[in-house]
Amino acid sequence: MLVDSHDRLWIGTGQGLYIYDIPTGDYHSFQHIEDFEKKGITAICETHDGKFWIGTSGDGVWIYDAQLRALNHLTDSSAGTRLSGNSVSTIYEDVKGNIWVGRKYTGLCRIDLLQNTVRFFTQTNSSLNSNSIRQIIGYQDQLLIGTFDGLYVLDPDTDEIVKHSDVSLKRGFLNHFSVYALYVDKSQMLWVGTYSGGVNYSSALNDRFVFHDQASILNTYLRVYGIMACGIPGEVYISTEGVGVLVYDY
Repeated sequence: MLVDSHDRLWIGTGQGLYIYDIPTGDYHSFQHIEDFEKKGITAICETHDGKFWIGTSGDGVWIYDAQLRALNHLTDSSAGTRLSGNSVSTIYEDVKGNIWVGRKYTGLCRIDLLQNTVRFFTQTNSSLNSNSIRQIIGYQDQLLIGTFDGLYVLDPDTDEIVKHSDVSLKRGFLNHFSVYALYVDKSQMLWVGTYSGGVNYSSALNDRFVFHDQASILNTYLRVYGIMACGIPGEVYISTEGVGVLVYDY
């Protein structure tokens, strides 16, 4: 999901993309691409120039320019700028305007739009131990990368990647290796959602994680797919598998 600069909520589903205009209440499907209702939408990113990068589960990335009503399509067979895999899991624009695309099975790539270059980060050429990239966000002048094998930190100035912490029963570490969701709230608290370990969070004042054991209350493993703020300050919305959307007041 994405709330854009015009207060529209973009909702990606297994059967296309839908847009809800929050001020007017208008709700409609995205119809600028033929047969788009048949595509699984896995990532949405609005860039600083007003374009929307839309990731799919098998059709690469579509770039929509709302002002020009123009489209561009990036796949692993595109001429020039290309991906190394068409199953996209996350898209992020950094402060320099570079676009980072995480793929489900084939690692991470950085697209430099000014230089028209692409750099790939995988298990074979970096410190990543998994090519399954789930989410990317910016945090304290670095990039955080959520993967099947835990949380990694990338220094955008050096391109060095290091693992943040291993799974451990010790206090202060992530309690599960499979990271699906990352979110930084207004107080710079980092929230990490895992597939079977629920939610971990860490204050900007330290680098230790606290585990929130909501699963014991719900009597089930908490498989987290997304975390975002919405509405009332101090609340985060947590999307899960099996128990719907949870609202956590912290």
